[in-house]
Amino acid sequence: MLPGVLHLNYCSITLSAAQALASSSAETIEFTELPLMNDACVSLVLEMAEHVKLSIGRIWGASEYLGRMERMNLILLSRYAESVNLEGISDLSHQEADVLSAFQGHQLLLHLDRLDEVTAAHLSRVRTELLMLEVPRLCDDAATALSRSLASEELQISVSEDSVSVKAADELSQYGGHALSIELGIEPSPDILRMLAQFTGHLRITVPRLTAEAAMAVGNSNGTLELHCETPTPDIRQILLNSKREITNLDELTG
Repeated sequence: MLPGVLHLNYCSITLSAAQALASSSAETIEFTELPLMNDACVSLVLEMAEHVKLSIGRIWGASEYLGRMERMNLILLSRYAESVNLEGISDLSHQEADVLSAFQGHQLLLHLDRLDEVTAAHLSRVRTELLMLEVPRLCDDAATALSRSLASEELQISVSEDSVSVKAADELSQYGGHALSIELGIEPSPDILRMLAQFTGHLRITVPRLTAEAAMAVGNSNGTLELHCETPTPDIRQILLNSKREITNLDELTG
C-alpha cells in the first residue's frame, strides 16, 4: 500500500467509524465498494472528500443503499466511483442529472423510465469510457443531446419497448466515440438502420428481426458491425456475406 493511502473493504460503516476516518491523516481513502451507511456517515465522507482524495471501486445497484441514505447522497457519492450501476433509480431530476454530469469514472449504467432532453443533455457531459442508458422510449431531442456524449469509448442505448425515429437514428450516428451500441425492442425500418449505419466506428445493433432490405441498409457502409437478431433466413445470410461493412460476428450469423 502506498504511503498516505488507506484502502478499505467494508460492507458497512458506523458513525464512529466514519468519524475515525475523518480524523485520519491519510491523503487518499479508497473503498473497494461503497459500504452501507446512513446519511450522517455520508455527510462525513463527503466532507472528507473536500480535503482528501476519495475513491470508490464500484457502486453496483441502488436499492440496498436507498433504505439507509437519501437518494441525492447516493448520487453525490457516485461521482467518486469507478464503476456505477444505479439500477433501482428509475427517474432522475434535472438537478440529480446535473450532479451526475461530474462523474469521471470508467462506466456509468442507468436504467430509467423516461429520459427528456434536459436530463440527456446533462448526461452527455459525463466524461467516462462507457455510458449505458436503458429506457422504454427515446425522443428525438434526447437522442440529439446524447449524440454529443463525451463518453470516449462507447455509448450504449437500449430502447426496450420501441424503435427510434429516422431523425433520432441520424443524430445518434453522429456520436464521436469509438463504439455505438443500439438495442431496439421492435423491428426498425430499413431507413432507421440506414441512418445508424452512417456511424463509422464499431456499430453494435441488436434487433428482434431483420428484413432483407434492412440487412442491405445496415451493411452498406464503412466501419465494423456487430449484429444480433434472430437466426437470419438464407437470403439475408447471403446479403450479410456480401456486405460492404465488416461484420465481426459473421460466422455466428451465417454458420
